[in-house]
Amino acid sequence: MELENIIIDLSKSFKRDIQLKKIKEINNNLGQLKKNQAVLIKNSYFKTKYIVLINFDNKPKPEVIRGTLANCFKRIRDKNINSVAFLTAGFKKNVNVRIFSKIIAQELFRFVRSKKEIILKRVSFITYTEQSYKILKKNIIGYLNHIKANRGPFLTVDAIICYKKGIVLIKRTNPPLGWALPGGFVDYGEKLEKAVAREAKEETGLDFKDVKQFKVYSDNKRDPRFHTVSVVFLGKGKGRLKAASDAKDASVFMIKGRDPLLNLPPNIAFDHKKIIKDYIKDKRQKKKG
Repeated sequence: MELENIIIDLSKSFKRDIQLKKIKEINNNLGQLKKNQAVLIKNSYFKTKYIVLINFDNKPKPEVIRGTLANCFKRIRDKNINSVAFLTAGFKKNVNVRIFSKIIAQELFRFVRSKKEIILKRVSFITYTEQSYKILKKNIIGYLNHIKANRGPFLTVDAIICYKKGIVLIKRTNPPLGWALPGGFVDYGEKLEKAVAREAKEETGLDFKDVKQFKVYSDNKRDPRFHTVSVVFLGKGKGRLKAASDAKDASVFMIKGRDPLLNLPPNIAFDHKKIIKDYIKDKRQKKKG
């Protein structure tokens, strides 16, 4: 595929294309790296001038993967590199390739859409297992194909679902990980109210009723992937709560007490803690009024 004149390709021919001696050389280079360190090595093994080697730690957190990749792309820009290959073949078995592939797709997209001039023309991803190849194809090529038509900012919706004297949060399976308000991207031609009802149903199993618009959040740093603008809706949940779609779990959190934020889970994605804080403040002001 092509993204802003950059060719992005995958290869599952690692073993076939590289002799055993070269594999050992790569593994030796990996062994010399510090944990979560990436290095750019000149090479002639692939159709690229550089190989990226990354020595991820045992089960690296998504924010560590993102930080390492962001620094890597910064070096690619600073060195004016025009072709590079990422070797997932060097990853430990406990590195989640699905999470890595989604984060690198996001960081590559952000790198390409930055205002700074770049000369990068080819990015390759090399693996030697069929399973890893399928994961990378789905989460890199598929992801970039989905978002490349839109330069951003991307329009999203989020739902504050009042349910059983609390609000519903879902636990995300995709990076950024953590707990979040149910929500997602608005489809082309879709009304915002339909989009938020759809996302609420898909992720929680609940029907989103008595819906009204709450606020709009547009800070370009609210989403670590790229610039998103979220229209937040407030309403009631009807039915049986059950996590589905991209939600790993769904639960009700009580919004009561002197400091209701203490009732929330510690790891909340995006700016959703701020949104909930604004909701609590608004609710209290209406009570006083």
